[in-house]
Amino acid sequence: MLKRLNKLNVNKSEGPDLIHSTVVYEIRHETSLPLAMLFNRSLESNQIGISTIWKCANISPIYKKGRKDEVNNYRPVILTCILCKVVESIVRDKVMDHFVKNKLFANK
Repeated sequence: MLKRLNKLNVNKSEGPDLIHSTVVYEIRHETSLPLAMLFNRSLESNQIGISTIWKCANISPIYKKGRKDEVNNYRPVILTCILCKVVESIVRDKVMDHFVKNKLFANK
């Protein structure tokens, strides 16, 4: 957990929980063990015991190029909770490791 928290990008904006990545980064040494315990317990029990705010996201349209009155000239930026992203990245890495180690990807 601490390894992942050490890599947080402090320039990212906060999500719907209004917790900025800088705050999470600055207290990472004090919170990494309790967070790891909480996330492990949640995964072991097949329940995410965290607020339903993790199901929410702030979506903002960002202008790309062209005419500003055309919808296709914008791209969505989705801001989710920082801690949710951390857990998702850990789970993603574990799943990918499992797939690679057990050769579960098909060859083309």
